[in-house]
Amino acid sequence: MTSSSQQRAELARRIGKWLDSKGAAKCGQCGQEAWEADAAERVFLPSTSSVSRLSAGAPQHSSLGDALSGLLNEAGKGIGGLVEPLKAAARENAVVRVVCGNCGNVLLLDHRTVLGEEPPVGQ
Repeated sequence: MTSSSQQRAELARRIGKWLDSKGAAKCGQCGQEAWEADAAERVFLPSTSSVSRLSAGAPQHSSLGDALSGLLNEAGKGIGGLVEPLKAAARENAVVRVVCGNCGNVLLLDHRTVLGEEPPVGQ
């Protein structure tokens, strides 16, 4: 088993254990025990505050979408200065995405709450 597959297996085991401990092994939508923990992914959901910090000094935007567009426009000019702020935002807003294999319902679980650790950045 490779390091990556070992990490995925450990992530799946821990998510399954956490869901069981909360009585959430069954999907709330279809009622089946079909959560695909082995396909769980760590994802980053930008919040308004994290985008605001990333775009500090840039013009103010009226919505999160406008702020992200402005941020992407700035990134196109040179991503060098965005690496560390993006890593910080990813640590602050990391979630684990788990999908029901039966109906496609999606759970977004807080990384720190479920796994009890700081999220790795870049995975």
